Order: sequence, then C-alpha cells, then structure tokens
Amino acid sequence: MIARRFFYSTLKFSWEDKLIDLFISLEALLIPEKSGTKKDKLAARVALLLGDKYSDGEAEGIILQSYELRNNIVHGTPFKTDPIIETLVEDLSDVVKSVLHVYMEKYPGLNSKQLVSQLKLLSHKRGK
Repeated sequence: MIARRFFYSTLKFSWEDKLIDLFISLEALLIPEKSGTKKDKLAARVALLLGDKYSDGEAEGIILQSYELRNNIVHGTPFKTDPIIETLVEDLSDVVKSVLHVYMEKYPGLNSKQLVSQLKLLSHKRGK
C-alpha cells in the first residue's frame, strides 16, 4: 500500500488528492500506533530518516506545513489557495520519495512497528 499510494500521488492532477495520497503513504510506513498525534511523530521520524539528505529542520518543516494543509482539507477548514501550496506539495513528494528510498536501502523488510523501533534506537544514539 505504501508504494501504491505514492505511485497514485504521481498520477493525480489535483494537488489536494496528491497531498492526501502522500500522507497515506507516509502514515502507513511511519505510524503503527493507533493513538496520539500523527503530525509531530511524522515530522520527527522523517527528520531522523533524512538527516543526511536535508538540512536541519528542512524535511521536518515540510512535513509540519503540509500536515496542517492536509488537516484543512480533511476537516473542511477554509484556507486561502496560494501558488506556493503546489510547490509545498512537490517538496512533500520529494520528501516521501526520499523516505521510501532510505527505507528500502537501510531497513528493507521491516514492518512499520519494527521500523519505528529502529528509529527510536537511532534517536537515542543521536541524543534526540
């Protein structure tokens, strides 16, 4: 499902649909928990996975901004459409693609619970 939803996001013309598919892909990979807030967990876990590729806070910032936009769409909250939004969605797509690449390269075969356990160990090693 993770790869399929990422693939679907590449076929979408609507940035809203693309955004939702990208988050479904990320959540399926990085959020095995059934409770708690997803936004901060996603941002922290993506930052750990992509620490070598993105500068400090860059990937985390993309996740946080995009997730807020996702919430507005899902909950029907009005928001101002801005041309920058499409750039943000493209940045999110790049982040998700990078996350999938790191997962396949460094953590192949791990399910989401196992991956999160590995990321928690990595976080402790880095002192975060």
